[in-house]
Amino acid sequence: MESPKQVDVIVIGGGISGFTAAYHLKKLTNDAKSFMVLEAKDRIGGRTCRSTLCTKNGTANWDMGGQWVSNSQFSIMKLLKELNLDVFPQYQSGYNRIVVHSLTDVRRFCGHLPPLNLLHLIDLHLMIRKIEKMVAMVSAENPLACRFAGEWDEQTLQTFVEKTCWFSSNVEMMAAVTRVMFGAEPSQISLFYFLYYCSLGGGFEILTKNGKDSAQEYRLKDTASNIVDVLQEKIGSDNVSCDDPVVSICQKENEFVLVKTKKGKIYHARHVICAIPLNLVNHIDFVPPLPHDRLELSSRAPMGNIIKFVATYEHAFWRAHGDSGESVMLVKKSTTGPLSVTFDATTFNGDPAIVGFIGGEHAVYWTTKSKLERESIVIQSLVAILGKEAESLLLQYADKDWCKEPYQSGGPVCMMQPGCLKYFHQALRRPFYSVHWAGTETAQKWTGFMDGAVESGIRAASEVANRLQLPQNVSADESVSKIFDDKGLPWKKSNRGLFGVIWLPALLVLGAYFVYKNQRVEQG
Repeated sequence: MESPKQVDVIVIGGGISGFTAAYHLKKLTNDAKSFMVLEAKDRIGGRTCRSTLCTKNGTANWDMGGQWVSNSQFSIMKLLKELNLDVFPQYQSGYNRIVVHSLTDVRRFCGHLPPLNLLHLIDLHLMIRKIEKMVAMVSAENPLACRFAGEWDEQTLQTFVEKTCWFSSNVEMMAAVTRVMFGAEPSQISLFYFLYYCSLGGGFEILTKNGKDSAQEYRLKDTASNIVDVLQEKIGSDNVSCDDPVVSICQKENEFVLVKTKKGKIYHARHVICAIPLNLVNHIDFVPPLPHDRLELSSRAPMGNIIKFVATYEHAFWRAHGDSGESVMLVKKSTTGPLSVTFDATTFNGDPAIVGFIGGEHAVYWTTKSKLERESIVIQSLVAILGKEAESLLLQYADKDWCKEPYQSGGPVCMMQPGCLKYFHQALRRPFYSVHWAGTETAQKWTGFMDGAVESGIRAASEVANRLQLPQNVSADESVSKIFDDKGLPWKKSNRGLFGVIWLPALLVLGAYFVYKNQRVEQG
């Protein structure tokens, strides 16, 4: 067994959060202290990952993990600017597609208004408005202050949607959303956690729509993996150890922390930043044991199930047809309609591609199948949505089954089950002696996104720098306050969404008229 290596700080997790923590710790302490980043996987990047695929003129890189950023995500945008990494807008011009119930019912529409009948649209609008009002009642800083916290955390999102919606198509619409947002079915998620999650992102519509300030506003000109690549250059590859999973953390108050890895390496550190998903924390043996609420938090916040695919093409035939490449599938049966959503994934250099997601129960089903079987059903679905060119012009198909990702086992984010947020939220960011918590699940803004990963990394680094009581070349308080400047935040603005105050009364009147007319017909 190797002799212990002494460092000031150990960062567990080589994703965006862990590398951001190390990078900012390096800045905050003016490079005065030593640290190591320990990553369990054989690669860095965490929930970002790139794949090189064939194009008409060679090859190009695509994101197989996290890929979108937004102007409303101040932490990640500030970091990208600092690292000289550029973004470009997500393509969204043209018609969208929606698949209702089966692949034989594909409808084309423009904008955010799906081609459903009037009563279905009213039903959808009322559900969204109700969700937004409930989100506004859940504070991102103190969710338990909500007077309905207990009531909402006792039920699932599925229960709420079924009670709220009149039509099954809108119930399935919400399922399609959560399969991508959480990699889970609405029945697996606490209603209260869903509202809290939306609150952290500025609202339900900001999370689900494209366009200005929305979650899917921009992509990086190369790939999101470049973020971690550049950060590793900044902190030095000698300070990073991959394929080195931590198995135990032993600590005593006011003493060095003893960190052991599966390879038998031992580190002595003054502080530890644990920047891994919530569901993995309990895989590490803590001495003394973690507090009960921290153990319960991790055990009640499983990772979702998601598979991401990219299909490259000779040319962007959907654009030539006037389509955006964006689609949503309201197909419940996993065997016949696995896709949740698709988007245009054409690179900044113009290499055409479609990206899509298989999530929730669909991912649970298709993770048991071979890649060839998944490719067959995905291309079959794309043909139904976009046309025969989706098969005839195909150059290469690739997918990333995050359900099988080592030291993660799912994606894109850990979601809390009923009762978890209400009873164990207080343990989410509370340090355990010299162990501090990072990772996008611990973020105070945009949890589940790369922005949340950056914000949590900065917060954890600031906590450690303050505990080390070192002169800082950048004030920890200042670095965080810039991130949490609420001036001009989209969630502070009035967002009336799909219809607005003028159209809703008109739609309600029309809906009432049609109901009245139908009743008269039945009576006559």
